[in-house]
Amino acid sequence: MFKRNRLLILLILMIIIDSYARFAHSSAATVLAIVVTLATLFYVVWERIKRG
Repeated sequence: MFKRNRLLILLILMIIIDSYARFAHSSAATVLAIVVTLATLFYVVWERIKRG
């Protein structure tokens, strides 16, 4: 259950940062959004690999 919540938090964080990056046109926020997106994708893939 906690793992699912962690993924949900990452997705919400990704959406918030992405929205902020589009609104503010900030390069730092854009980079942060890309990093969070990649971290989320990596986490999902890692969980799938661990489960088999």
